[in-house]
Amino acid sequence: MTTKCGLCTANIFTDAELAYQAIQDRATLRNYPSIIEQAMETDANAYMHDLLDAFAIDCDFGHDEPKTLLWLVTTYKMASLNPNHADCLAARAISYIDREWLHQIQARPDTLLPMHVKRIANIVKTALKKLSDDAFPDELKAAHQIQDCYTHRLAFTPQRNPDTGWINIASACDVTGEIRDQSTLISPRLTKHHAIRLTNAINRCLGLRPLEASMIVTSAAWAREAGTA
Repeated sequence: MTTKCGLCTANIFTDAELAYQAIQDRATLRNYPSIIEQAMETDANAYMHDLLDAFAIDCDFGHDEPKTLLWLVTTYKMASLNPNHADCLAARAISYIDREWLHQIQARPDTLLPMHVKRIANIVKTALKKLSDDAFPDELKAAHQIQDCYTHRLAFTPQRNPDTGWINIASACDVTGEIRDQSTLISPRLTKHHAIRLTNAINRCLGLRPLEASMIVTSAAWAREAGTA
């Protein structure tokens, strides 16, 4: 069994990814800060990818009142700023200048103003693209091929297979209500967090903001339920 990080798609069976999932499963609202610290020590790459995903989602949903973003930036350590995680992929995905600026925001949370949210969004967008290109090259290519076969816009979402417990990657179309398992082209994932990480990466690669992807998936589910009622 490889000892590489669980972020990489070729290494989804690692002890690190399974341990990371187990730590996240123990999390509650009360103990989350301490749990997330354990998660960072277990798999800094997965931790940073998930944290940057959370930044991106909050920039998309709550850009007018960045209270949650401020809480995320100042509450959770950035592994890329921690010397103990110098080999973290995120350390290479975020420029030195941006890392220093984020460090200043963490040290002085009162300096985070609404105008800074746009800069954070741009930093996160660039970092996530680099991380996704490194971690999921085959999956992103497959997602483009799937989208090319449809005249309507698709979003991707994880679905748990009740028979195997694995997480399948599915495409959703809000126009037709179709939710199609894409396991033949995009291999199922072993853990929920890895699957969410991947589908977020795919949707971004297809040009979908988190809110847009969420709306497509939700609308497809509603249409499918209405059609079977």
